[in-house]
Amino acid sequence: MAEHYLEFSAALTHLTDEETNWLKSQLETVRVIDGAEYPEDRLPDTGEATWIGCRAYRDMQDYDPDFGEDAGFDYSFSEEVDAERGRYLWIYSEEHGCVDRVAHLVQKFLREFRPDRCWSLTYAGTCSKPRVGEFGGGAVFVTATDIEYCNAWGFVEEQEKRHELQKDIARLVRKAEDLGIQSEDLDDAVHDTADSLAASIDNSGLDDQIAWLVDQLGIGDVETYITNLAEGKD
Repeated sequence: MAEHYLEFSAALTHLTDEETNWLKSQLETVRVIDGAEYPEDRLPDTGEATWIGCRAYRDMQDYDPDFGEDAGFDYSFSEEVDAERGRYLWIYSEEHGCVDRVAHLVQKFLREFRPDRCWSLTYAGTCSKPRVGEFGGGAVFVTATDIEYCNAWGFVEEQEKRHELQKDIARLVRKAEDLGIQSEDLDDAVHDTADSLAASIDNSGLDDQIAWLVDQLGIGDVETYITNLAEGKD
């Protein structure tokens, strides 16, 4: 019988005392009894818990208290100040870590203390036997506003779709050539499509306009253009 594992190792670094205390509080196991929250060492004499888990997950969508009372991953706080990481929280998994719970905790941390920062974690999906197709991995990228996931299987799937699309494009090129279609015959279609895209971007506001321009021209050129544009208004 083969065993499957999800492993990772990452850290939240350069923690202040306030940040450390906040993280310890969020990782504390609590029980909710009659709508009130109680740590394990201060439970009331009566009442049955309707929710059990780490405090951090009380606001986590789709969280199932049946997951258990632990964090869903292993962790430890540094005993001393590390030369590279300062005081830090080591987040790791040697067998079955829950990446989504790590991401939820880290996002709450960023919102609370570092709203302009980002954090990432890479993970490995392994198997105790070298079975075909049973190995993978991925990453999660966290900001105060977004959590983005990717994995090896998703990457392969996207590449397969891209490969099929390239074959379809080549087929259409051959068909156009066989039908005597010339490059200039598609000019109107290209211009109409480009105009529609430009209108859509313009109607989306400044954020989307700048994001699109940066994607096309780069940060430096767009910043120069904006600066020159402002100076031209003076």
